[in-house]
Amino acid sequence: GEVKGRGGGSVGEVMDLKRDLKAKDGKIMDLKSENRDLQRDLESLQDMLEKGNQLSKDLQTEIGVMETRLFEAQESEKREKLGRKKLAEAAKSAILGTSNDMGVNLMSLLGIKEGEMVN
Repeated sequence: GEVKGRGGGSVGEVMDLKRDLKAKDGKIMDLKSENRDLQRDLESLQDMLEKGNQLSKDLQTEIGVMETRLFEAQESEKREKLGRKKLAEAAKSAILGTSNDMGVNLMSLLGIKEGEMVN
């Protein structure tokens, strides 16, 4: 029969267990390596997310600044148009309030052709 070891098990059983332990050690090493890789990947993704969040905040800030600038430019354009309209009305009033010859002279001075004046 088989040679018995101290625990009553055969040498064959011990050799099988030793082989199984070695296989488990190999499997554990593989899993440790895989876990390290996964941990590194996770940290990399978390880092990307953090950078993405920061970029998102920066873009939100930029968008806010741009919206403010656009609003101010639009308001400025409205003010200028209103100012021009008032000037044109003042010029028209001044021209209409003068004698005909003087009015024609003022209109030509302002670059307004006679047909352009509308009451």
